[in-house]
Amino acid sequence: MKKVNFITNIPPNEHGGGRSAVSYSTHQQLKRFYEVNYVGPINPPPVGWEHILSKMTRLLGGRGKYFFFSDRRLKKIASAISERVAPDAHFNFFHGFASWTKYKSNIPYFGYCDACFATYVRLYNNIDLFRRKDLERIYNLEKEWLNNARTIFFHSQWALEETRREYNMAGANFRVAGVGGFIDKSPETDNYSGGHNILFISRLFSAKGGDHCFNALQGINMKYPDVTLTILGEAPPENVLKHPQVNYVGFLKKSIPEQFDQYKKLLESAWLLMHPTTMDVNPLVVA
Repeated sequence: MKKVNFITNIPPNEHGGGRSAVSYSTHQQLKRFYEVNYVGPINPPPVGWEHILSKMTRLLGGRGKYFFFSDRRLKKIASAISERVAPDAHFNFFHGFASWTKYKSNIPYFGYCDACFATYVRLYNNIDLFRRKDLERIYNLEKEWLNNARTIFFHSQWALEETRREYNMAGANFRVAGVGGFIDKSPETDNYSGGHNILFISRLFSAKGGDHCFNALQGINMKYPDVTLTILGEAPPENVLKHPQVNYVGFLKKSIPEQFDQYKKLLESAWLLMHPTTMDVNPLVVA
């Protein structure tokens, strides 16, 4: 059986949702076909003074460096990988892209992610807060890393095309693999039995559109007072919690069977799943 180094910044047993669920599921799939050496979590903290300097520069109206992917931190990551990879592995498989760009793999390698750094920083950050030259440094590192990989897998065709466009790449080694979070026993049937309950699920309430859901509820309730909103994940503001048509469940861990069952029941019985996000390139709650 061939051996693979699976390199990720997420602990092996973390699979609550989002990137952690994808990392966990990827690991499980690789284990079906290969002997896997788990190299992770590789996630050293940012260099303190670089973080402070960048933040102060931005607060004073200037453009800071993108400290999270500074050369110093990327070199720390590369060193940590070198110390933990199995030397007899046949190939490396990376979860994510930008973090690994300073590591020089001496065997074929593969990568899997939802989007490239250029797409990520454009959608999730204000580019005007960062030095263009520093962003270009990261773009160029990632472009070279992607180009030298045996195959790069994306969650979606959209993300693949975005990467080609952002980096002006042919992307001959790009493929779409799709995506699925760690839900191996998702609801098989729609068990909706009546009522008008809107379901909102997110680790981040406001960033993923929770405020829009609540505003919609208030508008709908003016004509349809029976409509309710159930919230899973981060606690909403106090005014939302106190609303009589809001039911806040809290966080449900899929790794705990009873909570996973409750999660599935809410999904299969909901009237509507609402996810008006501005912070997703591939919303896993929908998948």
